Amino acid sequence: MGNAQEQKILFVTSNSKKFSEYRNMLDLSCITWAPLKIPQPDEIAIINMAESKIKYARKKVHQFPFCVEQNGLEIPAWNGLPGGLSKIFIDTVGDDNICRMLKHFKGHERSARIQTVIYIIQGAKGEPKRFGWSLDGSISTKPRGSEGFGWDRLFVPKGYEETFAELGLKKKLEIISQKNEEVLRFKDFLLSCLNQPEQGNITVTPVDTEIESLKKQLNRRKENLYYLEEQAAKYSSVQVPVDLHNQMEEEKKAIEELKVRMLSIAL
Repeated sequence: MGNAQEQKILFVTSNSKKFSEYRNMLDLSCITWAPLKIPQPDEIAIINMAESKIKYARKKVHQFPFCVEQNGLEIPAWNGLPGGLSKIFIDTVGDDNICRMLKHFKGHERSARIQTVIYIIQGAKGEPKRFGWSLDGSISTKPRGSEGFGWDRLFVPKGYEETFAELGLKKKLEIISQKNEEVLRFKDFLLSCLNQPEQGNITVTPVDTEIESLKKQLNRRKENLYYLEEQAAKYSSVQVPVDLHNQMEEEKKAIEELKVRMLSIAL
């Protein structure tokens, strides 16, 4: 096994700007860009987009550890849209038109949130580990600034008057990392990965029993539900997006079904 300085963690994305931002924000030279175009499913829920990405990437990437990321801009007044469709929305509608569509929205109606979900997987047979964070703000009345990409010319982080594009990359990354302890936990986890044996060529793993497999599925579902409940808690009971509510109900149903299956096997 090589030492930590020789090991690399792949950041799988077709977006070189996104890779550069993460490498700068985490300040880790061990993060290496792995360019891969991942199909974008038509999903509003960002967590579903991220899960789709990790499933696709693990079929294509055979060097470990690697991570994939999905983020999106959520506007509560639009019932959480564009969410996972943010890139398509911004590419097709454009910054100026988004501002025009929000022309008559005032005050809290212009509130917005950036949601991020990132998965890291350490080996071919391993379960992906999920991290996630959010950043509150609002949509500017018109696109402002020249730096960045995506919604940087639109998004004004809470506590500031400038858009990310006006604040610049250094300040943008500082705001994201300072307001989210999860970013630091993610960085610590990446560093811990460098102290473990590389798993790219390891194929010997214990064969899971059926109940052990169900336990893993149950834990995964519980994590998903916990994440969704955290997002729902940021809305009032009457504002929780229908899509988010339906996802929570699906996870609850799946959890109960898994418990019944495990119980039947145990008996």
